[in-house]
Amino acid sequence: MKNYFACPVLAGFLLCAAAGAGAEQPKSGLTPEQAQGIAELVTMPVTDFIRPAALKAGADAYDAVRSNNAAAWALWDLLNGLAAQQKEGRSPEPDLSLVGTYIRLRMRCSTAELCRRGGACKEYPGDAEFTKAAQAARKELKAFAAGLKGVSPLTRQRRARAESILETARRRAIFPLLYGRATSPEPSPAGPGEERYRGLALAKKQGSAFTQPPWP
Repeated sequence: MKNYFACPVLAGFLLCAAAGAGAEQPKSGLTPEQAQGIAELVTMPVTDFIRPAALKAGADAYDAVRSNNAAAWALWDLLNGLAAQQKEGRSPEPDLSLVGTYIRLRMRCSTAELCRRGGACKEYPGDAEFTKAAQAARKELKAFAAGLKGVSPLTRQRRARAESILETARRRAIFPLLYGRATSPEPSPAGPGEERYRGLALAKKQGSAFTQPPWP
């Protein structure tokens, strides 16, 4: 932010200097056209870099909030599926596609975890990493749900445990990835499952606010 602030300050200083130079053209040798050229040059970072960067940062933040809310709705469907199996007396079988969709959506709003302070970042995980994470999480969720003994997986404590299982699987999947020269890992295009819940997040909005599932 310090450098961004310095640009308009420097621009103002040179604009003043250029204006003064234009008023005393014989002394400085600067024509009004030259002064205008200097002004455009020093203000270029403000118009060509800072504003687009700010707009992108805002769009990225909104996308992260949307993806996080979409993940909550995917978790809602996943746990409701387990609750329905529980009521029917069936063995728990977590929906693998929902497990994978939740992990992918959470990764979209956790890209900062791929970078360290020095600036080096890991590449965004691919299908192999997401598949591995989903399979590992599904296995743990199945064991967790089997031990609930009639307690709904939708309650706050059990839901928190399910979220912990999913998040641990996601983080384990990205841990082996190597740091490279990338400084801003870009999420891969959203798949059908992600798009479904990202669309649902928008459909469930109330005004400008995203809404949460009706948790017990």
